[in-house]
Amino acid sequence: MQGLLVTPSNNWPKSINNLYVEKHKKLEQKCNELNCKLIDFALEFIKSQTYAEAVIVGLCSKSQLLNLIDSWSKDIFKEKINWEKWNISDQSFVDPRFW
Repeated sequence: MQGLLVTPSNNWPKSINNLYVEKHKKLEQKCNELNCKLIDFALEFIKSQTYAEAVIVGLCSKSQLLNLIDSWSKDIFKEKINWEKWNISDQSFVDPRFW
C-alpha cells in the first residue's frame, strides 16, 4: 500500500476514492479504541496469518526499525478481530501496478 496503511487518512492524497478514506478513518477509530497505532494493527494482521512464513518491510532509518520491533512485539488484541471487515478487494486500489 506504499505507506497509505500507516498514514493518517487526513494526510492521504485528495485523489483517493472517498470510500477508502472513510474506511481508513474507521480503522483509525478502531486503533484509538485499542490504544494502538496503525502499524501495530497492520502487523497484528500479518501475525495472525498462518500461511505467512516471512514479512518484508521497507525502512528508512534506525528509529523506524526500532519502532517496527516495538510494534511487532506487542500483543494488542484481547479478542479475535474480524479481519474480513477491513478487507478491500479492489485491485485498482491495492495493487500499485494499477496506480
